[in-house]
Amino acid sequence: MPGLRTLRRIALSFCGALALALTLARGNAIAADPPLSDEFGTPFQMRLVADRTILEVYGSFSPALAPDFETVIAQERDLRVVRLESPGGNVGAAVRVAAAIRKRGLATYVGNRCASACTLAFLGGRQRWVAPDARVGFHQAHSEKGGASEPGNRALRQAYESVGMPQDFIAHVLATPPTEIWVPSQAELRAMHVTTADPPDAVLALRSAETPNLNSARALLKTAPDEALIRFAAAFTVAVARLQENNPEACWTFAHGGKGNELSTLPQADLDAIAAAMKHLAEAAKYQQVPPLDPDQRQKATRDLFAAMRANGQGAVLEGLRPNAAHAAFCPALRAMLQAALAGAGEHRSAGLRALLAGG
Repeated sequence: MPGLRTLRRIALSFCGALALALTLARGNAIAADPPLSDEFGTPFQMRLVADRTILEVYGSFSPALAPDFETVIAQERDLRVVRLESPGGNVGAAVRVAAAIRKRGLATYVGNRCASACTLAFLGGRQRWVAPDARVGFHQAHSEKGGASEPGNRALRQAYESVGMPQDFIAHVLATPPTEIWVPSQAELRAMHVTTADPPDAVLALRSAETPNLNSARALLKTAPDEALIRFAAAFTVAVARLQENNPEACWTFAHGGKGNELSTLPQADLDAIAAAMKHLAEAAKYQQVPPLDPDQRQKATRDLFAAMRANGQGAVLEGLRPNAAHAAFCPALRAMLQAALAGAGEHRSAGLRALLAGG
């Protein structure tokens, strides 16, 4: 069983990771690209926004995505733009999505990241826009196990040639190993005709609904009214659980100082819930603040939290916090800590959440 000092160090380390990693995936440029497993293993989702004129597509391009995509755009006659946020996936699925986009004459937009096979779908847009801090990344085709795929590379070449990409561009893509990624600058994207213009203001405005950076949220959490603190903690607990469900390794990476791209696997509803809770934190802080915890109060809150977990028979789950524990065991332990804090009563609940989420 980890000792109190070890558990408290882990909890505070996690708080530091929050400040770095909750630059939630779609509000900022991605600082690091996901492992190859994420390229194929991120569940896809679609959502209509802006009075059903924009279709947002998130996650991996799997064979199942293409027919679902075709069904949606056939039904949505007001659709004008497809927003793509994806680490990549199946080349054939991306080619099929690109053909459907091209047939409808839709525009494409990247607000944060579009990599590997996703770029094929992006190039299907009649107009193609990329947010100022977004990344569009290219590399060779490869299998789910990471090995080079000559059939995939032939499909890549054919797809890029079909939309008039320059031969030097295609050569650069096919020379980039699957374990690396080439991310051209905005100027290079325009010069190579990957993009056609700057995004319209109406499309860029979608970014205002995305989750903001937690560098400021951490300070708010220290003194936020209890109700706002609890609302944020509840939304974040759901997000941790979903991240663990989608990819335990990504959850572990996130909790140990990841750059935030791990959260691109979260459903939009979860990100929206965090965004709404974050906004509520900021608004509540304008009208009421509580004193932050001092070091002794933080230590007591942490001790009480672990004691409550042991009393409820959750001592075993805390083994997932040991440095040598399996990575897949860490986020269940983290989630249990958050749930235990949320289950507390009155001052115990707010103190436990404040110690865990804000270090005081």
